[in-house]
Amino acid sequence: MSSTFERLDEILGVSFGDIVPEFEGVLVDVHIRANITFGGKEGTRGGLLLHTGVVRGLVAGLPEVIEAMRKDGADHDLLPPAALPVPAWNAGPRWNPGRSGVHLCMGFGVRAIAPEHGAAVMVIQSGSPEGTPGMPDVADYLMGWSVLLGFEEALPKVLRKLERVATPKWRRQ
Repeated sequence: MSSTFERLDEILGVSFGDIVPEFEGVLVDVHIRANITFGGKEGTRGGLLLHTGVVRGLVAGLPEVIEAMRKDGADHDLLPPAALPVPAWNAGPRWNPGRSGVHLCMGFGVRAIAPEHGAAVMVIQSGSPEGTPGMPDVADYLMGWSVLLGFEEALPKVLRKLERVATPKWRRQ
């Protein structure tokens, strides 16, 4: 069966790492199967700073996406699982202020549902955290049913951690 989305790279998991207060976000690694450029090779696209506002939007919007996937019959795994181990949701990258190659995630959402793949078509928009001029990078990925459920489960935990770090200690008491 041919599909508009069959050659998209696939998200196999997302690992959340350190909170980076100066960018109001969390550093993440996106574990992918690179179907487009590397013929299905698995690896990690790291150095993505997911802003708190983007996390809030995902927490608010993903339940509706999951319900739509159920209605469309996309609530089962059709994409092959990862061949390589995918780190746990909370085993993401460590922050190194001198690190190069960090991209600020300005958008992470759902473009469509692909029932023929048991997946949501996710769109990620990122750019330089320093605000250097240039076009942002926008890419589509398939995120399978089980991966999406795990992502949705982890996001509220990450949001609580982001909010805890952003709240001064004297206000938490």
